[in-house]
Amino acid sequence: MLSTLARRPRRGAKGPVLACLLLGPWLALTPPGAQAFPDKPMRIIIPYTPGGPVDLTVRLIQPQLEAAFGKPLVVEYKSGAGGAIGVQSAAAAKPDGYTLVVAATNNIVIDPFLKKGQTFDPLRELQPLIKVAEIPAVLFTNRQQDAKNWEALRAGAARTERVLNFGSPGVGTTPHLSSILLAKATGLPITHIAYRGAQPAVQALLADEVQLFMGAAGLLAGQVQSGQVVPLAVSARERLAVMPDVPTVREAGIPDVLANNWLLLAAPKGLPRDVAERIEQVFGQVLRSQESRSRYAAQGMVPSGRTGAALLADLRAEAGKWRTLIRSEGLEEGQ
Repeated sequence: MLSTLARRPRRGAKGPVLACLLLGPWLALTPPGAQAFPDKPMRIIIPYTPGGPVDLTVRLIQPQLEAAFGKPLVVEYKSGAGGAIGVQSAAAAKPDGYTLVVAATNNIVIDPFLKKGQTFDPLRELQPLIKVAEIPAVLFTNRQQDAKNWEALRAGAARTERVLNFGSPGVGTTPHLSSILLAKATGLPITHIAYRGAQPAVQALLADEVQLFMGAAGLLAGQVQSGQVVPLAVSARERLAVMPDVPTVREAGIPDVLANNWLLLAAPKGLPRDVAERIEQVFGQVLRSQESRSRYAAQGMVPSGRTGAALLADLRAEAGKWRTLIRSEGLEEGQ
C-alpha cells in the first residue's frame, strides 16, 4: 500500500496548504511559545533526598505528566540546608520552563524569617505556578516507647523526665517548628534533631535515635503495618481515610501546634507567560484526574491545583503568619 502511494505522481502541495488554511485560525489562538513547548526533556529539582514526601508527590504523577507534555521529566535531587540548596539552584536557572522545582512550605514562607541574614526571597526570586498538594501531618512514635497513644507517651515522659528527641527533615521545616511549639505548649523536654531529608529521620525513629517524627501518612505505611511505629495523631479536622483509626490532634488531646505541609511547583522568575500557562494547565489537568486523587489519597495527601492571583495571595498571607509567629516565639536562628 505504501509503495503504491509512493509511485503516484505528485500534483502539488494542496493538502498541506489546505490544512494550514483550515487550522490557521486555531493556531493563531495558541501563543507561539506554547505550540513548541516543551521540545526537549524538562528537569524537576527535588530539594530533598529520594524517598521523602516531595519525591513521592512527584513520582506519583510523573507518568501522567510525561504523557501530557510528550517529553520526559528528569528528576534531579539537590538536598541540603532544609531544601534551600535545591530551591536556590532552581531560582538561578534560565527562566525557560525547562527547570522547575517542587518546594515545601518552609522553603517558600518560613526560611526568609527563620534564618538570620538570609537575603534570598523565594516569593521575589521564584515564580509560583501551582500548589501541587496539601499534606496533613501525622505524629509518629516508635514501638520502643511502648505507648499506644499520645497520653501514654506524654505521661511516661513526664514521669521519667526523659528527653524526647524529635526528628525532622531539616532546620526550618514545619516538623522542626512544630517540635519547638509542641515543647512550649506541653512543657515536655523535647529536643529537635535535624536530618538531611525525611528518610534519614525515619531511619532514626526506627533506631530509637529519636522518639517522635512528623510526616505524611504514606511515608511510614509499611512500618505502621509491621508495628515498628505508632501513629499518635493527625493534624487535620477529620481523620484520614487511609488511617481511620488514628485520632485527630484534638481527639488525642494534643495542642493544635502541629503545622501541615504543602508542596508548590515553581520556576525561575521571568518565565514567559505562555509557557507558565502551559505548565499550569498540564499540572492542573493531571491533579484533577481521578487517578491522581486516588494515588494521593492512598498516601494521606490531597491534590490542590491552586494557581494565579489566589495562590500568590495565599502565599503572602501565610508568609505573614509565619513571620509573626517566628518573631513572637523568638524562633529566629541565633536567638
